[in-house]
Amino acid sequence: MVKNTLTDLLKQLDVQSAHNEHSRVEKTCIELLGDANCQEPEVMLKKCLISLIKQDKYQRALSLLNKYSDIADQSSSILRLEVLYIYYKLNNRAAFEKLYKTVGVDVDALGSGDSQVSYEKRGVLHVRAQFCLKNGKSKEASKLYAYLATTNNNEKDNLLELACNERVPLTFSAESHGLHPIITDLKQESYDLMFNESFIFLMREQYEEAINLLEKALSLAVAEGFEMDINTIELQLSYVLQVSGIDTEKAKAILKQLLEKSKPGTPLYLVAQNNLESFKDISKKKSNMNLLLRELNLEKINSLNLKNFNYQQWDTLQKNLHSIRLYNGVKLSPTNSIWAKAVAKYSELVNDVLNEPYKTQAKKLYNDCAKLVKSCPDIQTNKGAIGTLLVAIELLSVEKEYDNAIRLGEAYLNRFEILELNPQTTIVVIYILLELYSITNRNKSRGILLDRVARCETAAGSTEFWKHIGFQYLRSGEVDNAKNVFETKIENSERDPLINTLLGTENEQQKDEFDLSKAALLVQNVDAELLKSCKVSPFESSSREKNSNNAVMKANKIKKVRIENRKQKRKEYKLKKFIASHNINTASGPNAERWLPLRDRSTYRPKKKQLAKQTQGGAMSKKAEQSLDISKKVNSSAKGKSVKKAKKKGRK
Repeated sequence: MVKNTLTDLLKQLDVQSAHNEHSRVEKTCIELLGDANCQEPEVMLKKCLISLIKQDKYQRALSLLNKYSDIADQSSSILRLEVLYIYYKLNNRAAFEKLYKTVGVDVDALGSGDSQVSYEKRGVLHVRAQFCLKNGKSKEASKLYAYLATTNNNEKDNLLELACNERVPLTFSAESHGLHPIITDLKQESYDLMFNESFIFLMREQYEEAINLLEKALSLAVAEGFEMDINTIELQLSYVLQVSGIDTEKAKAILKQLLEKSKPGTPLYLVAQNNLESFKDISKKKSNMNLLLRELNLEKINSLNLKNFNYQQWDTLQKNLHSIRLYNGVKLSPTNSIWAKAVAKYSELVNDVLNEPYKTQAKKLYNDCAKLVKSCPDIQTNKGAIGTLLVAIELLSVEKEYDNAIRLGEAYLNRFEILELNPQTTIVVIYILLELYSITNRNKSRGILLDRVARCETAAGSTEFWKHIGFQYLRSGEVDNAKNVFETKIENSERDPLINTLLGTENEQQKDEFDLSKAALLVQNVDAELLKSCKVSPFESSSREKNSNNAVMKANKIKKVRIENRKQKRKEYKLKKFIASHNINTASGPNAERWLPLRDRSTYRPKKKQLAKQTQGGAMSKKAEQSLDISKKVNSSAKGKSVKKAKKKGRK
């Protein structure tokens, strides 16, 4: 029983909530929940959960829910938002999905006229969108934020917060950027908004624009004095400087400062440490992998998990750690990701990853994948099989065994119809095959693959993919096929203005014309010198590429003939010099006995020493040979009878 009355406790709760003293609110609510006379336990539990959320005590909040599970079950509709938020912060995916199903919101139906949700459910959708971002579901998050932005009547949600959240899904890939246009567009200077905008420029590889936005955001954050936000912006700035290669020394300096002022073991410290280590040129044979793993603090990273990292950060960290452990000679156990399953299969097939040549490793992977493609019925959905296939193709390409790499890719595509079941994986294989065809100059095979892809009834795949297919047709000079891909596979709303210019659809009178000369507009802003410095091969037509390859082959053949002629002349000169120096008479012709051993030739005369030694296998005279003839020897018994020795008489 509590000492104070229930009325006094409720008054104390209101006062303490006004002063934002969350720890005392928590204590008061727990006291009220322990009182048998508490008339509104669900309200007290809700306020207690809110106070714990404000203090970031999510594990304690979960324990409280388990303790008062009977109250939570009876008032699930009242506590749904808070409980979902706790599951989201703890990344309890199974519990979150189970509770979210009770909300009754169909994501696919959002945006239709009769799908307006209540104000209470808007909060649930906000939490759901954050949960999707943490677990890599950027498309669903983008759709949720687009709906929340379009239905934000009377500014139900904070505009700045909504604008920031709406930009987050657009930073993951080029595909998500084309899903929904930005609805909440703010002109005010906010470092949160600039920070999120910089991610979009980074995704587009517009590094200078991203750096400018991050520097502006950093100056605003420094002015306001929020240390945590300053550190986060500095970490992202160092990453952009490192990825772009604009100023790697500045990136290192920023990371070293972050390591000095951040606490070891925190997510910021671990990410900064990983980024700083990535500047080193790590060799699988010369570097100490055990020491490297200890410096990266593998145990601490695994303990944090997705509670502290987003999906992209966690995925990148795990890929790096799996690679280091692979080269450390550790047999890996597969997890749920494609990369982890592929690396685990790699370590199982290859006996010694460190010392075994890549050529031998590529052969083992090729043999295993050739069997796998034929026998695995669910290869398109099997993450381990897909990962192993891609690793095998990459390793074969590194060893320049392009024929085997092409065989694996074609065997995979021939198992199924193009772009069925798992289009994303198939698109990756198509990209790889088109590049390999280009390297090996297989123009006919490239044309066959392009025709197979273009004949697909469904326009599965991203806009960027179909643009790539169209330009592959243009590269081969097939203008009509390129026009067909641009018109039928890419929606009008998703076409670039320059694609419309290329098609001629901006002018009604010329909508059926396809002006190839307008393709120059697509590349007029390309920095050619920058591409040359990056060692990018020129984009040429197939005929020109073939002529170029023929010219190279012809030049190599001429060069080879010249080398052979030079070797022959040198050989003849040495022979002539040898004959002259040894006084060899070339007119009489070669000696007929030149192939016989020296001792078997008619001109051979043994030396006196050889005659004296009479060694086994040595040359001997006729007399010596006759002495060995047993037929000419005198019988020893007859000789004993004819010749009698005179016995010496002894003394008597």
